[in-house]
Amino acid sequence: MRSRHPLGLYVLFFTEMWERFGFYCMEAVFVYYMKVSQYEFLRENSSRIYGMYLAGVYFTPFFGGLLSEWRLGYFLSIILGGLLMAGGYGLLALEPAVCFAVGLALIILGNGLFKPNISSLVGKLYPPGDSRVDSAFTIFYMGINIGALFSPIVAGVVGNLMAQRYAATTDVADYSRWGYLTVFLIAAIGMVIGEVIFLFGKRWVRVAQTSPATAQTISGEVDPVVQRRRNFALIIFFGINVLFWMAFKQRANSMALWIKDRTVLDSPEWLTSGLGMVGLDKLMLKDGQIAKELFQALNPLFVILLSPAFVWLWAALKAVRINVPTPAKLVLGFALLAGSFLLMWQVADALPSGARAPASVIVWFYLLLTASELCLSPMGLSLVSKLAPARTRAIWMGLFFISTSVGGLLSGEIYQYFKSMEFGVFFRSIMMTSLGAMFLMCLAYPLISRALRTDSSGTGRV
Repeated sequence: MRSRHPLGLYVLFFTEMWERFGFYCMEAVFVYYMKVSQYEFLRENSSRIYGMYLAGVYFTPFFGGLLSEWRLGYFLSIILGGLLMAGGYGLLALEPAVCFAVGLALIILGNGLFKPNISSLVGKLYPPGDSRVDSAFTIFYMGINIGALFSPIVAGVVGNLMAQRYAATTDVADYSRWGYLTVFLIAAIGMVIGEVIFLFGKRWVRVAQTSPATAQTISGEVDPVVQRRRNFALIIFFGINVLFWMAFKQRANSMALWIKDRTVLDSPEWLTSGLGMVGLDKLMLKDGQIAKELFQALNPLFVILLSPAFVWLWAALKAVRINVPTPAKLVLGFALLAGSFLLMWQVADALPSGARAPASVIVWFYLLLTASELCLSPMGLSLVSKLAPARTRAIWMGLFFISTSVGGLLSGEIYQYFKSMEFGVFFRSIMMTSLGAMFLMCLAYPLISRALRTDSSGTGRV
């Protein structure tokens, strides 16, 4: 029984790691940048613009999937997409409004070409029915989060360095803005590094070979009834998936503003001493306070720490003949998501007006949020890989990202609507929608389970 993964997985791992480094560098400061922008329109509509941007970067992968299947191919799509994103980040660093608009457009288009195709290539490294697919996507997802871990740290360090250099002579909004523009430039550099890795390593990215019988099945002889059942199950999942990302994407929007305005940022003595011992206190702290951007590193940090634990847990349960099915993991993901916003609702309601909550609340929030993500996002990618027709898998992967796109749009719109209300009211609303999504996933459980129980001939297991 094969247990080792192909070398191509690790090429895709490092390519995606650097691409996500650039993506999350930009996201870590995007809302903060708009709040101190020279343009009033950006300052007043930051949440809505953030939501529209998320909608764009997760909507275009559908068309990127079409282009790769019908014309460009996976490899060219990934290369062109990365170049467009690098150019977009570079334009954001130039600040004029036209550069901001064109830069966002290039990032959105580039992500559309890059994202579905690199994810689809992960699935195509393995033959149909290979049991390594779930763990491959979990490993790939950890690579995403290694890049996402370092990006807010870099953003925080850049902000602190700008403050140290210009705080005595420049207004805080000006030097903060300069720092954010520098972060956009660093994002472009990260994307270029990812492109170089892919170009030099793509010879190891090989699509799995299948037997003639399997190839004939993949080419179009799947039982139509079976495939319709699979397609319907995916569409139902995509609809429920919208609600997950509407809540999850608050982390760089409403939660970023909660951290800025309602969280105690003073560094505890043990952290200040520890950073001082290794000479990092001036980089990581500003006037004894933790840079607000650094808290966004908690999500990818917990992904890195928890991913091996989840892989071990599912494998250990399987070893004792307790196989946790994919739909059960999805239900658990929504339960944990609701729990994270239940925590924030209770804290916000208990906090006196104008007071700040301890930073430990954010740590616990991100722990629950990350656990929910690990139960849903890699399992969702795996579900598409298992159920989508092989010939059009990139298109279905694009549909998965469209559902994420709608969730991203709603994440911006819902906070734009609630921003004049108390945080507690907003967090309670997000908790209730998450519970509703969990209920819907429970209803969809039998449908998805039945789709997963049939192989391409309709007679066996995936």
